[in-house]
Amino acid sequence: MDRTVMKVVGRRRRARVDVETFDVMQKTVNVMRAGRGLVPKGVFRFKSFEEADTWLIRMMAVNSSRASRR
Repeated sequence: MDRTVMKVVGRRRRARVDVETFDVMQKTVNVMRAGRGLVPKGVFRFKSFEEADTWLIRMMAVNSSRASRR
């Protein structure tokens, strides 16, 4: 009988998820979204990554301010 010898290099660790911290984060995101997405849907074209990042931050701020007025 030919036995194949296997070597264990590492072991997987269980993912540590802090449920209470995740719950607080999820509630914050839900308040910011106010039933909508954080940014408008669609395809947008930008000349640079910096322009795209600026637009993304501006859209998130606009939607956040709209949600806080409710």
